[in-house]
This record gives sequence, structure tokens and C-alpha cells, in this order.
Amino acid sequence: TNNQHGSIITNVKSIINEDVSVLNNQIYNVLISSGCIDTKTLCLIAEQYAWTLYIDILIIKQDGNTLSYISLATYMALKTCFLPAITVVQGERADLKELELDSSADDIQLDITNIPIICSISKIGQKHFIIDATAQEEVCMSYQYIIAINQSKEVCFMDKIGIGALSIKSMEEMIQYAQQQCNELYEKLLHTNKMIIN
Repeated sequence: TNNQHGSIITNVKSIINEDVSVLNNQIYNVLISSGCIDTKTLCLIAEQYAWTLYIDILIIKQDGNTLSYISLATYMALKTCFLPAITVVQGERADLKELELDSSADDIQLDITNIPIICSISKIGQKHFIIDATAQEEVCMSYQYIIAINQSKEVCFMDKIGIGALSIKSMEEMIQYAQQQCNELYEKLLHTNKMIIN
């Protein structure tokens, strides 16, 4: 634990023998930069005990837009993640605290209302932009913006791949496209989650 915080560890792997270190760093930065998970809530006893949240991702097929798929999978996994209810009890020594499972209390669901999902927008040619490009389309792109949007339509994270300039107007349009796309995805994910619960 780090003082009064828990921690988040992402672990992206691939069975198709591709370097996924960049993807791992990107999804980690999205989760940390957005502050979507309050790591203070993962702390059980300050400077002694805290939860570590492991996010393991295995890529079995890759056809472009991988980071967006990773963000969707992460969102759904955390949406259904519960932490056991824990009670802090006095240990054998006065200065020692211990933890016990509280079977009388319900498990605690993570607050993931601010977890963003990712939309990628790629520029192809002089005027055309493609949302969530395939692998073939990514080969033709000049550059790509990765934009993470939460349920409040706030931009939580942005990254750029490739070389090329973009006007402020075009940037604003790209963000609007990303907000619209992510909003539609959130509605579908909410419906999917209700089906899982029921």
C-alpha cells in the first residue's frame, strides 16, 4: 500500500506475439489519469493493508482499434467487480490491527461511474476521419487520436499516434464525435449490464 491508497495494476498480454507494452501503458494511464477509481477507497488500514486491483487482459485476436476493445472489457469487468466486506478488529497487541471477513454484510461494489471508455479517431488522406479504424485502415492513416470519455462526456485522457497537425476546430469536432460515440456505447453497456444482473 502507498500511505492511504490502494493500487491498480494492469497486465495486458497477447497470444499473437505482438508487443503490448504500449497498450498496457495506455490503459493504465487512462485509468490513473482519469481518477475514475478512488484508490483511497481501496485502503483498509492506512499504511498497513489495502486492496490491489489487478486488471488482466488477454488479446486473442487483433484487427485494429485494440485499445477501445480493452477499455470496453475493462469497464464491464469492473462493473461486475465486488470487494468482500471487511471488518477491522483489534489484534493481539495494542498497536496491531487485523482484518476479518464480515459475512453479515453485503460485498461492496466498486464505484465505477467515472470509468471512461476509449474512442479512436484516425485521419486518412487530407479530409477524412474514421472512428475506431480496422487494422487495414490503420495502415493508411496519417495519425490517430485516442480519446477517453466518461459517462459525463468529459475528456479524461488524450493521446496521439503518428505525425501531423490538427486545427483547433478539427480537434473540437473530433472530441464531439468521440463523445457521441462513447455515449451510444455507454447506453448499450448499461443495457447489457441489466441483462447480466437479471
